Amino acid sequence: MRTTAQGQVYFYNSVTGASTWHDPRVPQHLRHCAAAAGPLPPGWEMRHAPSGRPYFVDHNNRTTQFTDPRLALSARLTPPLDVAPPVPASPPTATPVPATASIEPPDADALPKYKRDLAAKARVLRAELQALQPQTGHCRIEVSRNEVLEESYRLVMKLRGKELRKRLLVKFRGEEGLDYGGVAREWLHLLGRELFNPHYGLFQYASAGDDRYALQINSDSGVNPEHLSYFHFAGRILGVALFHGHQLDAAFTAPFYKQLLGRPITLRDIRDVDPELHRSLSWMLDNSIAGVIDTTFSVECSSFGAVRSVELRPGGTNETVTDANKRDYVRLYVAHRFTRGAERQWLALQRGLADIIPPQLLRPLSPRDLQPLLAGRADLDPADWRRHTRLKHVNPDAPIVGWFWEIVEEFDAEMRARLLQFVTGSRRVPLAGFRALQGSTGAAAPRLFT
Repeated sequence: MRTTAQGQVYFYNSVTGASTWHDPRVPQHLRHCAAAAGPLPPGWEMRHAPSGRPYFVDHNNRTTQFTDPRLALSARLTPPLDVAPPVPASPPTATPVPATASIEPPDADALPKYKRDLAAKARVLRAELQALQPQTGHCRIEVSRNEVLEESYRLVMKLRGKELRKRLLVKFRGEEGLDYGGVAREWLHLLGRELFNPHYGLFQYASAGDDRYALQINSDSGVNPEHLSYFHFAGRILGVALFHGHQLDAAFTAPFYKQLLGRPITLRDIRDVDPELHRSLSWMLDNSIAGVIDTTFSVECSSFGAVRSVELRPGGTNETVTDANKRDYVRLYVAHRFTRGAERQWLALQRGLADIIPPQLLRPLSPRDLQPLLAGRADLDPADWRRHTRLKHVNPDAPIVGWFWEIVEEFDAEMRARLLQFVTGSRRVPLAGFRALQGSTGAAAPRLFT
């Protein structure tokens, strides 16, 4: 019996090399008779994957499995697990969900009592997504490096969401090689750099505080007649990256992640994006505006040099803001600040994301959770890198290995990012660090190429 990094229990036949999610000691004819075996053991819980398939959560050991624990107890199974039982050679059709977090939304009536930190949320999301991944076939993508945006757009928009969940096999035209995850990571890196570039008019830079800038939707993107289709495409790319555990080299504003999850924007959310507006609206809420502020429920917007007045609600031009209604004004102003002229763009982006990832799977995540899951970590720890690197065809004590890591230690952040991109195809690492880097068929540590 073994356990995956996500806490999923599986059974491995050391003789044949085959593995299965079901306990091979439990006879096939007993697997549907668990209901008569009484209640589950203490600390166990039965849940259902999105497909409806039941699985069992062991909160005592923080693991999950498909085999009903009552069967093992009632049958008093004793044979050792490393002998050669009859194990099916085919892989399972779905992946069980770890017990480290609930898949229910935060406002569910009965939240689990177990702590739901970000690492736990990431593990449960990864397991849920693995359960949705087809076990056969691949999603083959071949594009030119010089036309990565346009060719990727045409290919991705032709495919169904289910096809984009298959294991990615990416190839750059005219280049030979096998995609064990690195080519797919590089494809997403290059594609993201083009797609989210403000030069194309879909996104624009906004302040993110501390002299940093991040991306948000450009409300003037409608100048491109195909902009909604491209936002649908952008949503799919966000979904593909998140589904396959890859990171995008793009940083978005905090309100962007909140809107992507369909959460309402509040005054607090604009503090870093527009600090001056935040101060003005906060002062309005904290002080009497009688005889001080004379304005109506309308705002002036500038688009391509033209200024026009927009009502925050019907009849807003003729409705004066007072102490009695100023909270409504602030709420509508904040919503307008982030959605003006971009309502349809947001709908297209969210629809693209939902093509790949069912929205209910993202409900347990907060906007702060989503940012590192999509963008990963830019800080590269050489010690973590070295600890999770496998050496092949070289002695770990060889001088050249020591020299390599000395150079990595001396590199600045930009050079480390470039080296990582050369080795793995990505400039960033997942939230859990180097140990969470994945190949095309699952988790695999990075390798030192010599």
